[in-house]
Amino acid sequence: TKLILLDSLLQEVPFQTNSYIMWEFIFGFLFGALAYKWWTYPRTKPTKPGLNKDIFLNHKDEVELYYNTMSSASQKVRVALGEAGVKFRPIHKVLPTSGAWETKSPEYLRINPAGTVPVLVH
Repeated sequence: TKLILLDSLLQEVPFQTNSYIMWEFIFGFLFGALAYKWWTYPRTKPTKPGLNKDIFLNHKDEVELYYNTMSSASQKVRVALGEAGVKFRPIHKVLPTSGAWETKSPEYLRINPAGTVPVLVH
């Protein structure tokens, strides 16, 4: 009797057409694309790695390193500078994954348009 009761309840539910489901998918996809755009704001720009001669920055010390403690690439650069005995000014930046947007701020994007760490300014 339970099976018959469940079957009768399913028959009373109005059937959704395929076009309705398609519009739900399209709306969900567009909403997701907008949410992704807002989440990744501000947009970063692709940059070539290495020395960028077209970017000029005023800096206080001869060598400045923008880094994050948890970034393995930053750790490698800090170790290499330490091994070489290069004196540098460390500038810690909090990454977006930590809940901050320091590397996506307009000031930092002038230093590194890609919005990543490490950055060595010399």
